[in-house]
Amino acid sequence: MAEPLGQPLLVTTLDDRVYEAIRDRIVQGLAPGTPLRLADLAAQFGVSIMPVRAALARLEQDGLVRQQPHRGSVVSPLELEDLEEIQALRFGIEGYAARRGAAAVRTADIKKMHSLVRRLRAAAVAADLDSYLELAAAFHDVCYAAVGRPRLTALVAVHRRAAERYIRAVLAHEQPLGESVAAQERFLAACEAGDGAAAERELRGSLDWLTVELARLLGEGAAATPFVPDGVLVPA
Repeated sequence: MAEPLGQPLLVTTLDDRVYEAIRDRIVQGLAPGTPLRLADLAAQFGVSIMPVRAALARLEQDGLVRQQPHRGSVVSPLELEDLEEIQALRFGIEGYAARRGAAAVRTADIKKMHSLVRRLRAAAVAADLDSYLELAAAFHDVCYAAVGRPRLTALVAVHRRAAERYIRAVLAHEQPLGESVAAQERFLAACEAGDGAAAERELRGSLDWLTVELARLLGEGAAATPFVPDGVLVPA
């Protein structure tokens, strides 16, 4: 399943803008191991070295940047273990949001989700990954918002954002977008039926699918351990 992404944090300072600009480059496919030189980045963005240094420090905390001896900052590798930890958190938080949200959605919510699915289909046909992921986030967030717990939806966005680089990497290599629409439609059907258990199962299946596909991409298929109890993954 093409997983939904969260909206970027509100950018209000120069440090934030530089941080988001570098993060976007990494998340959208900057190769692991690529050097991130202070002077070069400062020149590219037309800023001093200070906001670049601050941005790289934040990105290191995010796990997107690493410090290497004699090389300075470089783009972190894609690591199965990292994604497994992120997905374990999402499995509980987002699975709970799906279960509670599907039981709470109203007619107006379902109507909005149908509209978003139609737009998802168009984005899939156009192979527009950026639009697809933005729409998928909005689609799932309609369900989650129905729970009426802003802290819960904020947590969903934080951990979804942490997975963004992996989501993009897998979809770019493994999955035609058109095939993921069916999984979104199954999630919508669960919401229409008010079936929280089915919605949670669909969501968790998509999280497992991402982990297994990343393992395959990295050549570590045997190392991936699905969370879904019956081992049934949701194709997307």
